[in-house]
Formats: sequence, structure tokens, C-alpha cells
Amino acid sequence: MKRTCPTCRQPAKGKHCDVNVETNFSFEVYYTELSASSESQRDRFMRDLEPTVQALLAANDSGAKVSVGVSDSHKGSGHKIMEVKTTMAEAQMYSVIRQFCDTNGVTITVLE
Repeated sequence: MKRTCPTCRQPAKGKHCDVNVETNFSFEVYYTELSASSESQRDRFMRDLEPTVQALLAANDSGAKVSVGVSDSHKGSGHKIMEVKTTMAEAQMYSVIRQFCDTNGVTITVLE
């Protein structure tokens, strides 16, 4: 997780340049082997991952940006790397991600 000021782009903590600080999060998103979802459901979910998470975060941070790697992670097609840039506090972000996992039956691991 890297925090940068959206105004001056310098590393920052808390308020900086009188604005909320953006934080970059990196996650690995995947289904466990025990998932009850079919392969086609998993593929569809992974294909729609970016707009789904973007819509979820918009309720708390309309300026949040989500990007999902074009290629699969090194672990195979069932894994995706997701980057999120947001002004949400770390605890709030993790709460949203935890709820997302519970709702969709996926596992998300923090990479940075």
C-alpha cells in the first residue's frame, strides 16, 4: 500500500496539502478450490471484476479507480491482480473488500 498526495504526488500520511490522501492497494483475487461456482460463473465474474468493484467503491469514494490486470496472475486463470486507488481509510477499504468476498465467494489477498 502506497500513500501519495493527489495534489503534489509526494508520499504522505493523513491530510496533506489540505486534501484527503490517495492510497494505492494491490490485491490478488481468486476462487478457492472449494468454491461451489461453476467454471463459466467464475470466468464471467473475473471478466466483470473491474466494473463490479468500481461500482461498489463509488458509494464511499466516487473518485476511486480500479484496474484489473489484462493477464492472469502467475498462478493461473482463476487468479487476477487488482489495483485500487482511493481516498478511503484503510480500515474502511478492508471492510468493503471483506464484504465483497463474503458476498461473491472469492478470496482476496493484499499484495501491498
